Amino acid sequence: MDTKTKTIMNISVLTFLLVAAASQCFAEMTIEQVSKERAKELGMEIRTKANGPNDIWVEFEFKPEGKFKDFSHVSLEIREGRKLLVGYAALREKRSSSGSVVVNFIANRVFLEKITLTVAVADVPLGGSGYELRVKDFVELVQERSEHPEDKAHCEWLAKIIKQIETIKAGMSRRDVEKILVQDVAGFTNPKAMRYQHPACSYIKLDLEFELAASGDRKDDKITKRSDPLLDLIPNKAKW
Repeated sequence: MDTKTKTIMNISVLTFLLVAAASQCFAEMTIEQVSKERAKELGMEIRTKANGPNDIWVEFEFKPEGKFKDFSHVSLEIREGRKLLVGYAALREKRSSSGSVVVNFIANRVFLEKITLTVAVADVPLGGSGYELRVKDFVELVQERSEHPEDKAHCEWLAKIIKQIETIKAGMSRRDVEKILVQDVAGFTNPKAMRYQHPACSYIKLDLEFELAASGDRKDDKITKRSDPLLDLIPNKAKW
């Protein structure tokens, strides 16, 4: 057998041994499902806060001591039932001033129930242990705040106002406009271009341009152009 052939065989055997050893380590890792109460016992904390209407900022922190003194990394998995969508995405960590490990990420709310964080600990020569935390078990308060009945009522009320304003179209008369809106005295005074506000909320306004009616009756003037709904935080409840 020549030297080149022996070298290739040795590399092949070494590769096999490395793969086998890695597979054995993975197979022997023991996994503990960590509840919210258990996380508290272990000194683990998940903090969440809203990041806009659809996203959640998630921050996970623990101290690399005790059971976690041989901490290796924190990985993230996204699963849909038993189907793995994203697996073994190791998160970048940072250390706090107290020495804690901190990892964070942003996720859409619809993915929260599918995300699992795993703290991997290499605490034995040919294996290790993992501590799995399902993010959905730690975000109830954020979800409850986002679904507060009072907030929902406010959103529904605002949607109703906007829908009313959206019924105002080019070609409608000033008479039709004033069935929905009232004139904003702080707005434009030129009859060809005027600002109106909603009577139920003076913050919400609309700019309109008109073609003046030949009859001279300003109520017959027709809309030629309209703006998008405006938000003016200087309230004006006065009427002409």
